Amino acid sequence: MSIGSILSIAKSGLQVQQKAMNVTAHNLANASTEGYARQRANIAARPALDTPQGALGTGAGMVDVERIADPLLDQVFRRETSTSSEQGTRAATLARIEGILGEPSDIGLAAALDQFFSSFSELGANPTDTTVRAVVRRDAQYVADKLNGLAQNLDVVRQDATARLETGVADMNAMTRDIADLNRHIVAAEADGTTASDLRDSRSRLLDRLATLGPIKVSERSDGAVGVSMSGVSVVDGAYNSPLEIRTVGGNVGLALVGRAGLVQTGGGSLGGLMGVLNTDVPQARQVFDDVAANLVDQVNTAHRTGTNPLGNTGVDFFDPATLTSSSIALSAAVLADSRAIAA
Repeated sequence: MSIGSILSIAKSGLQVQQKAMNVTAHNLANASTEGYARQRANIAARPALDTPQGALGTGAGMVDVERIADPLLDQVFRRETSTSSEQGTRAATLARIEGILGEPSDIGLAAALDQFFSSFSELGANPTDTTVRAVVRRDAQYVADKLNGLAQNLDVVRQDATARLETGVADMNAMTRDIADLNRHIVAAEADGTTASDLRDSRSRLLDRLATLGPIKVSERSDGAVGVSMSGVSVVDGAYNSPLEIRTVGGNVGLALVGRAGLVQTGGGSLGGLMGVLNTDVPQARQVFDDVAANLVDQVNTAHRTGTNPLGNTGVDFFDPATLTSSSIALSAAVLADSRAIAA
């Protein structure tokens, strides 16, 4: 082997090690970069040169810059992220509903009801006291206002959840579109057998963010592209994505593929949490408030109709019998017009 060949091998070896050091420096520079996966320089011997004297080595070369990532750990991380995001979303909403209810407190619904019944008891003990009669009407109006306010606040929670769901679906569609676009770039970049590590990092970050929105399953293909499914429904298929939309079926809010019938059964992620809020949490809370209103109207009116008021009338409704929900409960027209319509 000539001195020139020896020097060429030495030179190429230094160049390879320089590239390996660049990879190490790249790792150090991105140590705190979100979603960055460590890279490793894969160095291998170059093909030997066949000579009459035998095969002679030609030095080393960099085969590829490998991305160090564990698909199994990524899968576990995304699954747990989806579950945590769903529970966190619902917990925050339930805490908000708890705050709306404001119990126990001196200004909550329970305190308002206690004060209302206490005023009625005082009127029973002093049926001719016009001031106490006015207090009964005032306290009853406060109860009705409380229930009306609870219903209005729940409507705000529902509207906020709906707006967040719409934003989340738009974000999901944008992410699946970007993932499909990255799939195209990765397949093209890896056609020569190398690894497009930085492009894969960008795709991995998007997949991690996507997992916060919904439960996803990622499957990698031999060409470097990935497929993404949600509850068994494909949302990314190589270079193509399938957008989702919000759809209401049978009174329940759900997600569906655009242009296709049926709902995607999504349980997980913030979108799953928001749908749980809209389909379960808010309706259940609203039903509780409506039950309180309906029972209050029924029980108070039933007792009140048996009494005779100072105007000599009997069979008078205290609350409007048509207002049986928390959003509509109101005093009857007779009681609103004149506190003397109240029977002791």
